[in-house]
Amino acid sequence: MHEGIIIRFVIGGPKLKEENSTLLENKLQEEQKVYGDLIRYSIEDGYNNLHFKMGAAYQWQQKFCSNAEFVMKTDDDTIVDLPRLEFWIEKKFKYDIAQIPNKAAFFGMRLENLPPIRDPGHKWYVSFEHFPGKIFPNYMQGASYFGNGKAIKLIMQHTKEAIGFNMDDILFTGTLAEIANVSRIDYAWIHFRGGNDLIDEEHCEGGIPTVLTYFKQFKKKEEYIESYKEMHSLSYYLMEEPFIEPCKGKQIKLLVLIMSRRETFYKRMGIRKSWAKDGHEGIIIRFVIGGPKLKEENSTLLENKLKGEQKVYGDLIRYSIEDGYNNLHFKMGAAYQWQQKFCSNAEFVMKTDDDTIVDLPRLEFWIDKKAKKDSKKGPAFFGVVYGKSKPIRDPRNKWYVPYEHFPGNLFPRYMQGASYFGNGKAIKLIMQHTKEAIGFNMDDILFTGTLAEIANVSRIDYSVHFRGQFNVT
Repeated sequence: MHEGIIIRFVIGGPKLKEENSTLLENKLQEEQKVYGDLIRYSIEDGYNNLHFKMGAAYQWQQKFCSNAEFVMKTDDDTIVDLPRLEFWIEKKFKYDIAQIPNKAAFFGMRLENLPPIRDPGHKWYVSFEHFPGKIFPNYMQGASYFGNGKAIKLIMQHTKEAIGFNMDDILFTGTLAEIANVSRIDYAWIHFRGGNDLIDEEHCEGGIPTVLTYFKQFKKKEEYIESYKEMHSLSYYLMEEPFIEPCKGKQIKLLVLIMSRRETFYKRMGIRKSWAKDGHEGIIIRFVIGGPKLKEENSTLLENKLKGEQKVYGDLIRYSIEDGYNNLHFKMGAAYQWQQKFCSNAEFVMKTDDDTIVDLPRLEFWIDKKAKKDSKKGPAFFGVVYGKSKPIRDPRNKWYVPYEHFPGNLFPRYMQGASYFGNGKAIKLIMQHTKEAIGFNMDDILFTGTLAEIANVSRIDYSVHFRGQFNVT
C-alpha cells in the first residue's frame, strides 16, 4: 500500500442493549487514536441497517475524499490484492470506462435476473413496500466491488429517489445505479471470486494473475495472513510440458536452469555455441522463459520464432505469466516446479542468468571434490552468500521492497543471483514451503533466503568459485 491508496473501516453505533458497551467504546476510541482509519456513524450497527452503513461510507467519501479516482467496497472477511487491483485498473478498467458514454461504472461480480425473496422468515426477505418489482435490477455481489468516482457521485445524487432497505448492494449498485444510468460491468470468476474459494490454477491475462479478491469466513487474524499467502502461492501459473521427459531413467548429475527472456534469442544461441557445448548426457541445460507482455510488439512473430526454436533445440521451459522484472519470483518458481516434476532425480540444480558464463567441466570437478562432501551435512545452496542486507523502502528504487512483502529489518542470508546451485534435497524442501511465504520479485532472497530459512536449508559460501557480478581477474 502507498499514499495513493486510502483504506478505511466503516463501523456503526452501539446496539440498544449492547453488552460491555462502555468497554467496547473505549477500545474503539483507542483504536482510532492509534490507527486513525475508522469511519464511525451513529445508527445501530446491524443487518437491518446495512443500507445506512453503505450510505454513511459513500457520504464520507463524497465529503472527505471526493477526489478518489476509484472507490472499492469490501467486507472484512475478504482478501484483496491491492497491487493486482492497481495493475488491472490501469490496464483494463480505465479502458472499459472510456467506452461508456457517461464514464460511470461499477466493476465486480454482476448478479442478474434475481427475484426478491418474499418469505418473512428468510434472512434475505424483501417486502413489497421496499421493492415492489418482480426482478431486481442487475447489481454487484457485495463481498467486493468497486466503482469510479463519477459512479459514486451519480448514485449519491439520487438517494432520495429510492426507498431504502437493508439489501445495500441491491439498493446502491442496482436500484440507484439504474436510476443514475451507471453501468455494471461483470468480471465474475476472472477478477472477482465473490463467495467462492480460490481456483486450483490461477488464470492469467498478458501473463499477470487475474484474481483480485475472494471471500472467506475468517475466525482469527492469522487466517488472513495464511489466505493472503495462499493467493500468492507460486503454483499459480500454467507451464508447457516437454515433448520428451529429459531426465527419466537417467543419472543426472546437474540440471542448469538459465533465466532468459522471450526476445533474447541471440543470448541463447551464444550459450548453445559456447559453454553449453561442454555438457554431456549427465548434464541437462534449460532456458526459462515467461509469457508475452500485455502489449508486446510483434507478439505473433516472436511466438512463432519461439515455437521454431523449441522445435529445433527442445531446451526451453515456458510458462504463462508475463516475462518481466516484477514477476521474477514466478519465473524461478516455474523453473523449480519444472525440475520437481520432470527432473527430480537431478543430483544438483544450478540457477544462472543468460548473461553469465559457466565453466561446466570445472563445476563438475568441484561438485565431485567439494560440494558432494558438503552435501553430506544436509540440504544446501552453494555460491556467493549475502548477509545482513537491508530491504530498500524507497518506492522509486528498482529494488524497492514494501513492508507487506517483507516486514523484517534484515533479509535472511541468501545467494547472489547471477549463479548459484543447490543439491536436489534443498530444492525439494524449499518447494514444499512456498505457501508459507509471501511471493515478491526479489527471487534470490525469496527462494534462497526466506524459504531456505523456513526449510532449514544451509547456504554455503563458495565465493572462491563464483565471481558474482564481478569480472574475471
